[in-house]
Amino acid sequence: MAQSCMVILAYTRLFVAIFLLSTFVVACSGGGSSSSGSSSTSSSPNISTASVCGPPASIVSVRNSTSMTVARIGHTATLLQNQDVLVVGGYGVGGGLSSTENYHPASATWSNDANLSGSRTGHTATLLVNGDLLLAGGYDSNGITASAEIYDRGTDTWRPAANISEPRYHHSATRLPDAEGSVLLIGGRNLNGAALASAELYNPRLNQWSVAGSMSVPRTGHATTLLPTGQVLVTGGWGSRGLTGTAELYDSSTGLWSLAQNMTIARTGHTATVLTNGDVLVAGGYGSGGALASAEIYRVLDPNTGQGQWVGTTDLQVPRAGHSATGLSNNSVFVVGGEDEKGMLSSSELYDATNNQWIFGSSLISPRAFHTATLLADESLLVTGGTLLRSDRVSAERVTPRAQAIVEWDRPSDPAVIGHKIYYGTTSKTYQGLAILDRDVMHMFGNLTRGTTYYFAVTSISETGESCASKEISALIP
Repeated sequence: MAQSCMVILAYTRLFVAIFLLSTFVVACSGGGSSSSGSSSTSSSPNISTASVCGPPASIVSVRNSTSMTVARIGHTATLLQNQDVLVVGGYGVGGGLSSTENYHPASATWSNDANLSGSRTGHTATLLVNGDLLLAGGYDSNGITASAEIYDRGTDTWRPAANISEPRYHHSATRLPDAEGSVLLIGGRNLNGAALASAELYNPRLNQWSVAGSMSVPRTGHATTLLPTGQVLVTGGWGSRGLTGTAELYDSSTGLWSLAQNMTIARTGHTATVLTNGDVLVAGGYGSGGALASAEIYRVLDPNTGQGQWVGTTDLQVPRAGHSATGLSNNSVFVVGGEDEKGMLSSSELYDATNNQWIFGSSLISPRAFHTATLLADESLLVTGGTLLRSDRVSAERVTPRAQAIVEWDRPSDPAVIGHKIYYGTTSKTYQGLAILDRDVMHMFGNLTRGTTYYFAVTSISETGESCASKEISALIP
């Protein structure tokens, strides 16, 4: 029985240095294929034509070897002075967790560390100047807590720290650039679930908390950023009157709060990341109409006070909230995961501040929101937790944010196409990786080895199956 193959003309461009290659993507409903620009028919598939229209041989799906021993959400992940990452507490399949895990980047392995005195989630974790780790607030087995603990890496033990003055959770914590390395706690929710305007300051040398004034409005779900000029910028969040677009500055040298210019859009669940030029990129979050794609930049005009103005910038490719955003050394920001009204996201984007543009990155293995992302010494990113709380879910993965290769092709005109697959590997016609996309027509590979030649082939996906593969293209990653 004859089967038809519709040939869709597309151009696949691989941008590495000056590479520009073209190809045909053949979308077919059976085993035949054609390289001409018009529809054709073929006989029933035989062995040779079936291998052309089937997925390329020797596919090995990308697997991750960095999974934690326990899936968790509401935890913290902190880069220690020895470059290990300590993951603490959170909420697991069976409830609150007191366990901790230590990730060793050099060997890509996990080990269990000393347990907390009790379960804790929704807390903050701040690395102190001496290398110890301060946990503050959150939930424990008795509810919202004012307790604090300190981890001594040298002895792998936890000890009690002085209690904070007011129980709080979902607050923020920032280490200040003063001589003591003081820690500023801001906002969050209290025992009644109401947002807090208060702030308090921890002195590590004295093991003592003190009041640090109050913001003009209570807020939780805000973002807190230490500016290069020494002030702390607090943006957005949710307060007693709902969403807020206000911004405030805390001056650590005077201990005073001041209002900053309001953002252009009220938002919560957003990120605020310092760029290498000192600007702060605010991206995404939830607005009054749902998840936001909008982004804006805070630019400091007076380094003595931190006062500045908001300027517009390019929107994200995808609306998202509860994502992570990590600043990189080349004046870019790597945004990972998050959620919108339809659920959690696996996509990532790289913001190029120099060219004011967003570029899609490699998809995560598991969709994630309200996860942690920790930048490692080699500028790869350890992403932990935030997945659905199922023991069979990948609970951590390590990704490389660098944009090393971009594959791009024209959007097919056939409405039956619902997505694409990109096969890639280091040997021609033998692919070691697979990226599955929606209807995106561009994909950035950030996990490729420099000095290596990679081979790529693209297929289209419909509800009835997968198309023939495009002509293979290759490029040397410089």
